[in-house]
Amino acid sequence: MTVERLTTTLIGGSNGTATLCAILGDKHNPRNNGHTIRVVTRSPQRFFNSNNNDNETNNGRNKIREWRCHEQKPLTDVFPLPFLPTQWLTHVGAPHSVFGYVEGDDVSAFESAFAGHCLDDAGVTDVILLSCPVNAHLPLLRKVARALYKLNDEGKLLSNKRDAPPILIGTLYAAGSFDWACRIAFCVEKPPNFQGWKRPLALFGLKSFPYLTKSLKPGHVTLYGRYPDLTVAVAPSTRSVRAHARKAIDRILQNADTGKQMRFIGLSSDVGGDGSGREDIVPGIDGDSSCRSESMADMADPQNSIGFLMATLNSTNQYLHPSILDALFTDENTPEGNIPDGSIEWEGKPTPLPLFYADGASKPEAARLLTAIACGECFVIIDLCEKMLVPGDSLNPISAHFGGEPFGRFAMTFFGNTPEKVAKRSLLPDLIFKKGNSGDNALEGAKDGPTTDDKVNLKGFHEFMMRFGLVNNTRLGSVVAPCYKDPETGRVRPKVDTRFFVDDIPHGYCIYLGLAELMGCDLERDLPEMLRSTRKLQHWMGKEFVVPANQTVTSMGIVGGARDVKETSAPQAFGIKTVEELRDFLSMALFGDNVSARVERKIKDAVVLKGSDDDAKSMLRAKL
Repeated sequence: MTVERLTTTLIGGSNGTATLCAILGDKHNPRNNGHTIRVVTRSPQRFFNSNNNDNETNNGRNKIREWRCHEQKPLTDVFPLPFLPTQWLTHVGAPHSVFGYVEGDDVSAFESAFAGHCLDDAGVTDVILLSCPVNAHLPLLRKVARALYKLNDEGKLLSNKRDAPPILIGTLYAAGSFDWACRIAFCVEKPPNFQGWKRPLALFGLKSFPYLTKSLKPGHVTLYGRYPDLTVAVAPSTRSVRAHARKAIDRILQNADTGKQMRFIGLSSDVGGDGSGREDIVPGIDGDSSCRSESMADMADPQNSIGFLMATLNSTNQYLHPSILDALFTDENTPEGNIPDGSIEWEGKPTPLPLFYADGASKPEAARLLTAIACGECFVIIDLCEKMLVPGDSLNPISAHFGGEPFGRFAMTFFGNTPEKVAKRSLLPDLIFKKGNSGDNALEGAKDGPTTDDKVNLKGFHEFMMRFGLVNNTRLGSVVAPCYKDPETGRVRPKVDTRFFVDDIPHGYCIYLGLAELMGCDLERDLPEMLRSTRKLQHWMGKEFVVPANQTVTSMGIVGGARDVKETSAPQAFGIKTVEELRDFLSMALFGDNVSARVERKIKDAVVLKGSDDDAKSMLRAKL
């Protein structure tokens, strides 16, 4: 069997990184032959057998820690129910090199990992993969950009391979507008003398984090299950880039072993797009069968902004986690459940701390909030984004992938609760797009909009199914809620510095609220449950991502006028306040390569414009 080399650099020291080190570093799996794994982390001691942080010794294989991953393997990842057979697998492996970095401007660790300045002899990296919380995307991408710009200037990104494919930069979880963060990082870090990339770059992001994994001690990690649905956004939107990305991502996620199929998302996708992104070969000139047709959908969205927006808006964690947090940390023995710090009593319970899904998702209020926010409010914003940003009336690349796992999507569709139908019952699209004469829409001038019962068919049934599915999911059953026991009061309080808060509120809810605000929605009327929940949870965090209910809203808006909007991924945090400004932003190059400016320089330096004005005019007339 021919061994194809691949070098993957993992950014971040998360449990996902530890899981990949164990699985991809397992020498007993022949598919791992030729796959070199590097790790760049600010916590390098986690990946060494000692507390040695010296980067000069990171290539000593005897010092790099081996990780043991115990994987729970249900009969099926689609229906991981507790009464179905389950087996356990073990993977044991380690990265080939580990690089530690410190906060600040120094990116030498990133440069060394990307350029291959180490003893693994694998050369320039092929894949740069972020395995980190969503809130770390932008700061880490800025470090990645700074390192790549420097290596590009020094000519150190070139590969020994002829016609080397692009270096892939990606994330295991593309929530929080990953492509937006990439644009900003490569824009602000671009050096003045940058002339273009000597080796192309490409971007990818998975809609859902592929693993549910937890590590309680160094060297050991438990993988409770794999996400059943692998969908990925890739840019630039070309068939060659998608083919290259498929090959690399399939290998990283072990799809040949698991049998999982990866699907691309965007305007040219088979689901929701026009289907032109298929890798079919068409007859070329003079019978050259290797010639491929160009996709009009790809050319309409060359940065695949729609694909990445689909991954952002359909990420389930951003409304799943806050809804459960809201319900779980509501004290039912207190009037209106209003405890300023979110603390609850937990004495006499079977577990020391609440289980997030087993205890939190079992509460009726969690299911009510999930249905009201995810279906009754998020679906409406998805539909509005599709109508405003997607070219053509027949394509639905954002809403086609709505909801969570495949069965849930099937049930919602079967009962008539697709984003388009929910949005129509909300009356909001008609008002936003001014269909009909002024005063014809019941929402115009109204204080309250339609209820969840008005918008979602069989609301009670969906609430029951959400509770049943979450509580009985073997992947989720042992997840502990992000909380701690207050030593002074004995009450259990939420840990507001965990990703359930710092990812899913500012980089989840706030994106929806920000998009709704710039599209002309009245947040108090059109997204009341999400807005109320955001205000409640941000209070526990000591933050102001949206203007509190008891404060005056200025002309900047509830999101745009909030004190801490800069800490969110709402478009207002980037200075975007209108749909037109959003369209302009999405047309920006992902990697700082300003083609228009480069072409303009060439025109200004062209021979036709040299010499006197009269000479230039006569030369121009001759060319015309």
